[in-house]
Amino acid sequence: MKSQLTIVFTLITIFSFGQADTTYLDNDWKKVSTLNSAAYYKFVQHNQEDTSRTVEFMYTKSGQILEEFHYTRDTLDGKYKEWYESGQIQRDIDYTEGEWNGKRLTYWDNGNPKRIDSLVMGKLIYSKCFKYNGKEMSYQYDYEIMPEFKGGEDKMSKFIQRHVKYPMKSYEKGISGKVYVNFIVNKDGSLSDVNVLRGVNLEYDHEAIRLVRSMPKWNPGYQDGDFIRVAYVLPINFTL
Repeated sequence: MKSQLTIVFTLITIFSFGQADTTYLDNDWKKVSTLNSAAYYKFVQHNQEDTSRTVEFMYTKSGQILEEFHYTRDTLDGKYKEWYESGQIQRDIDYTEGEWNGKRLTYWDNGNPKRIDSLVMGKLIYSKCFKYNGKEMSYQYDYEIMPEFKGGEDKMSKFIQRHVKYPMKSYEKGISGKVYVNFIVNKDGSLSDVNVLRGVNLEYDHEAIRLVRSMPKWNPGYQDGDFIRVAYVLPINFTL
């Protein structure tokens, strides 16, 4: 019954908000062609009165909602909500033009509050953190920490300088440029899904990928007390 109600609610929202695009995804979040071969599906709804506004919903194949994003021109603007697969709310966060602005509420999987934050355009004004049993903690911890190369940017720069190998043909031709590499920093700090987002040429692109793949494990990303997978973009300069 819950799945049917969720689907009915979704159809009502689509009708009232505007046309929706549907994308089917497998367990690795890669696109597939049909719901039968999917583990998740995503609706992107377009506001007919304000074309800069969209709402994105993510569901399990069975119809359980997992995420809700509100965007203005591809920037988070409004509510962001996330649910456990059980249907219990996990996060309820207010954004304005990409900044935390308002309440940042998170919950344990038993329904008890995990943290209650109040922010004004990214600045933390008030915060309380709670144990699994609902009791308030005597201290607060950071909500989010981005992944980083162990030792920080200086250590990463030295690693790149020490290990980069300039391709001979491009070097002799005097070619220089910047390759943007995107990858995933996993929960254990390992790097995966290394690809060129914007490149220079095949030689430099391949070298940038090789260089990133040769990196040691990073300090992983962290959110609300848990290590998480984070997408990262790293520019690598090839200068003569």
